[in-house]
Amino acid sequence: MINNGGTIMNPNETKKMHELAEHLLTLFRTNSAESILGNHRIPDTFSELHILMDGCDQICRKYGESVTTAEGMRKLAPEITDPSLLATAIYSKWRWYARWAADPNDVLSPEAAGWFTAALTRLSELTA
Repeated sequence: MINNGGTIMNPNETKKMHELAEHLLTLFRTNSAESILGNHRIPDTFSELHILMDGCDQICRKYGESVTTAEGMRKLAPEITDPSLLATAIYSKWRWYARWAADPNDVLSPEAAGWFTAALTRLSELTA
């Protein structure tokens, strides 16, 4: 069992979360909104890991609203130690772009891609 900032994860969960973070980082590098948002493996993996959407409420309570911006995530990422908390925020943002964004291609905007890249990089580090 691994305890990262309060969340206890077994090695299999840690490995799956790491693989998901690396997979998403690769998709962001390909710059294809369809491959990022249309990939059914992503919500399935979040579900298998018992990661729920919360609209970024938990991470905002702990780190403040600025964590929802690319600049804020880049600054605060080193302080984040709970992979499940970070995964919940990632899933919430991913789901918003996949389901409710007026233009799903906005997931590739510098702001969104910057946020996801910083968050996913940190998640990969926490689960390596």
